Amino acid sequence: MARKIRDTAEEEHNDTEYFAYVRVSTDKQDTINNRYIIEKWLNGGDHKVNWYEDAGYSGSIALRERPGLHQCIKDAKAVKGTIIVATLDRFGRKAWETLQFFDQVVAKGKVKFVCCDDPTISEDKMRLHMKAMFAEFEREKIQERTKKALARINEEIAEKGFYITKEGKTITQLGGNKNMAKARSASTEMVQSKADYFADMMRPVILDLLRRGFTFRDMADYLEAKSVMYPTQRGGTWGASTVYNLVNRIRKFGPETASEIDKLVNSNQPLKRVI
Repeated sequence: MARKIRDTAEEEHNDTEYFAYVRVSTDKQDTINNRYIIEKWLNGGDHKVNWYEDAGYSGSIALRERPGLHQCIKDAKAVKGTIIVATLDRFGRKAWETLQFFDQVVAKGKVKFVCCDDPTISEDKMRLHMKAMFAEFEREKIQERTKKALARINEEIAEKGFYITKEGKTITQLGGNKNMAKARSASTEMVQSKADYFADMMRPVILDLLRRGFTFRDMADYLEAKSVMYPTQRGGTWGASTVYNLVNRIRKFGPETASEIDKLVNSNQPLKRVI
């Protein structure tokens, strides 16, 4: 079970290390507001707060694609610390991802979790499910409004040849990137962060299946049958080679993990495909 977190808003929080995560799409003011909400909940006291931020990341972007959140979770797990967010939708807007995180990380005592507007949410599974579903619904409505707004802007550009933003800037097209080298570098880092986060989230599941004697093919069949809960990183189907690549990435998390995996797969030989 998840460790209990008493609602201690507006009390001083002492001798605790917090890992505060802030996600904002575009508005810098949102960053300030989120930090204010978290600091107000902590209300001073003798504690350390480590701040992590993903600026320019919408709620539609998967948890594993956010480098700030990935590092936040990694650091918090290392010391079994407390992750704190202003609201649940700042953390995630995909219900299955949020619930998977709570099931595999919070419920198993790897971290504690505080959501400032509902500090005891991890104690009430029904309320957690409802809030996660509502956050996903809000994400879908935001996407719908955004698509309509972009379509309207494109129509105006097509008609007039330009569009004037609220800030008074004139644009003649949407999209584009003038710094492709920088974009490619950022893209590579994101891909690696994404893969590491996914492997870290799947690690307890994969190790459990290996301990139960599953081959890579067995694991692929099992995960594919439960793909609603365990979708692949890229949204495809689970295959033996997919599991093989995932296990290899998990091995890189440390010598102890690599040693255990090697023994489970084959006690006398290096890790190889078992199909």
